Amino acid sequence: MHRTRSPCQSWDARRGSFMRPGLLATAAALAFLFAHAGGGAGAVGDAALPGQFGVAHAQPDQLPFITTWKTDAANQTITIPLVGSGMAISWGDGAVSIGVSGIATHAYANPGTYEVSVYGGLEAISLDGHPDAARLVSIDQWGDVPWRTMGSAFSGAANMAYAATDAPDLSRVTDMSQMFRGATAFNGDISSWDTSSVTNMTHMFSVATAFNQPLNNWDVSSVTDMHGMFFAATSFNQPLNNWDVSSVTDMYAMFYGTPFFNRPLNNWDVSSVTSMSNMFHGAISFNQPLDSWDVSSVTDMGAMLQSAASFNQPLDSWDVSSVTDMTRMFSHARSFNQPIGGWDVSSVTDMTSMFLRAGSFNQPLNTWDVSSVTNMTRMLDFAASFDRNLGGWYVAIDNASIDRADVPGMVGTISTQNAFLDGQNPTYLIEPGGDSDRFEITGGNILRMVSADADRTVYTVTIYATGDSVFEDGNNRRTVQVTLVG
Repeated sequence: MHRTRSPCQSWDARRGSFMRPGLLATAAALAFLFAHAGGGAGAVGDAALPGQFGVAHAQPDQLPFITTWKTDAANQTITIPLVGSGMAISWGDGAVSIGVSGIATHAYANPGTYEVSVYGGLEAISLDGHPDAARLVSIDQWGDVPWRTMGSAFSGAANMAYAATDAPDLSRVTDMSQMFRGATAFNGDISSWDTSSVTNMTHMFSVATAFNQPLNNWDVSSVTDMHGMFFAATSFNQPLNNWDVSSVTDMYAMFYGTPFFNRPLNNWDVSSVTSMSNMFHGAISFNQPLDSWDVSSVTDMGAMLQSAASFNQPLDSWDVSSVTDMTRMFSHARSFNQPIGGWDVSSVTDMTSMFLRAGSFNQPLNTWDVSSVTNMTRMLDFAASFDRNLGGWYVAIDNASIDRADVPGMVGTISTQNAFLDGQNPTYLIEPGGDSDRFEITGGNILRMVSADADRTVYTVTIYATGDSVFEDGNNRRTVQVTLVG
């Protein structure tokens, strides 16, 4: 006897009856069971059709959704997280379930592979990393299901192949986020899908390490979020230049860790995108022109080209005036050496490690307005080729500490890595008067030259930069609050 757990109701092949026959609502559903449970006309499995149904053998009104699953041991249970109601399921071992709503569970007497067909009110499947996701062997047929969502549908189905020759009905689907996330064996041809209603493709192929199929003809004009879409899709290298991405606002980590991707994207309209953080991080082969992009809406370019080891394309035409974060933007981008001195970086607040280990970079940056930057830690650290003069830069810091106690006559020092670039020689001076008379700048450090008041720890010091002004108001002077600690 093959039985399913609640809420599924099963055909009892030995007794020749449904455990709850009243749940079999339609002739079409029964005809479906004829076709897919291994019996002929008027039979389900090895059992005769109970006379009270009085239904003639016929083709079903709806083609089922068919998948193949594998069990490894006797009496092993398969759980399929379905969404829907009034479903009929043929489990592929002679057992059928009717009146199924939501999650379906079935125990297989013997190990093997089983074709599971779902008919009726199916709306979605959401494996979403379920423990049984790895038991899914293949998608064989989409059927006539009017799918409602594909969010996390096959996430974690690491062993899933693709044998379907039809396409799913996606007319109601807006969410494809994480659809094939972690489906490491998946490499199906899905190029004919109609994705025109989809708005969310977040992490759709994330860690789908075998996937490398054409998608260039997809209609993605409604999609607003593509962040992480090909994250660590380590085989992917297909054309995407036909895509209309004009509605997309988020491309965070879109090609993060795609070592083979190197396709043109210059036709893309990215004017709505606000985040390109980590977009090509680790895309070590990527080296395509991007100078036609309108990036005027982007606010975050942090790590955008970090470790994009091959990239060396002109970017001087970019309007980056809205960007506030350029943290690690070209870090470890060892080939990049393009002029970007004309960029308006006046809104940027963080340039931490921006050119860290960008070994080829050696372009003028002295005209940049860095007045809003509060952190330049390791900005040009190990940028071995860089030897440009940045003496015109002035970076104000709000607070600083001297690492010596208030001992009369002792000279204290303060590290000013956030204010002055290590290895550079900008010209900065202490402006005489008031507290400033107690300090001077030498070699990029603020030095306390005379003893301070015994009852004071905080001093206001005015510093100024010589050379060309980089400020609209022409004011090169700023104050620093120096705190004595020890």
